[in-house]
Amino acid sequence: MSAPVSEFKFDFNHLKALHAIISTGTVAGAAKLLGVSSSAVSQNMTRLKTVLEDPLFYRSGQRLKPTALALQLDEQFRPLMTELGNILIGPPGSPAPETAYTYKIISSELLEYLMVLPFATQLPASGSRLMMQPELTDSEANLLNLRNRAADVLLTLEPATESSFVTERIFSTPLVVVSRKNHPGIEHFTSLDQIQEMSFVERAGMSSPLKYAHYLATPWGHEKITIDFTLQSITNRLTLVSQTDLVMLSPEVIARQFSNHIPIQIHPFSDQDIRPVHAYCVYLKSRRNDTVIKKLRESFMATANTLSLTPV
Repeated sequence: MSAPVSEFKFDFNHLKALHAIISTGTVAGAAKLLGVSSSAVSQNMTRLKTVLEDPLFYRSGQRLKPTALALQLDEQFRPLMTELGNILIGPPGSPAPETAYTYKIISSELLEYLMVLPFATQLPASGSRLMMQPELTDSEANLLNLRNRAADVLLTLEPATESSFVTERIFSTPLVVVSRKNHPGIEHFTSLDQIQEMSFVERAGMSSPLKYAHYLATPWGHEKITIDFTLQSITNRLTLVSQTDLVMLSPEVIARQFSNHIPIQIHPFSDQDIRPVHAYCVYLKSRRNDTVIKKLRESFMATANTLSLTPV
């Protein structure tokens, strides 16, 4: 004796399998149309046959022909299936839903703020995933993560030199000094010499603007700038600077982004030898044509263009 209809757990796949067999005439054809196994189609039909107490199909030569009840079910529920399909994937002619990807990015804190956050806002609410890793002080460890595909790209202020990697410059921006407004020690800022003895706040690690300043200063015979405070967050560092006599070095684009929210003053270098800060996207050369790499590169370049940043 069949199970009562009230105990039957209806599944949308039952009607999909029914319609597919009517359309193709075979279980194998229905399975191919639905992208499932033949046994899955057969199981769905067995459940329907049992609860409806109807064979639903009979064989005519090499094809399966629907019974009157099967045709009636298909006719009544086909509009519902079409409407559900429109809700789930859009009406005919609508763009196909974007394939879900997992994006794995290693980034310095500054470039996470500038480049990764805008990319994250473009991702669909569900499906695609974004996985962030902080840039490590060991540059080889960062590249190893790219080789092992633990990460897709590395966003950094220091280029990779190994031939197996592509190092693509995303943008360049001047290095500036940031202080509180009306800082008594920087009334007329002109050069690196003026700030050499000042108290700095910085974030230790790779892709640090202060590390970049050390690189600039050392060939000239300057002493390295002393870091008096280290804080993890760029927001916290700028807030501290705005309320004390501490100063910090920053790419100009970052300082400009925060200057509308935090009362800081930006001091450009007048020295012609102070080179700009460069931001790079590093990835494996063998992955140049990967969809994930292309999408990330396109987003980073679009963001740089929106911020009016030059790639050279």
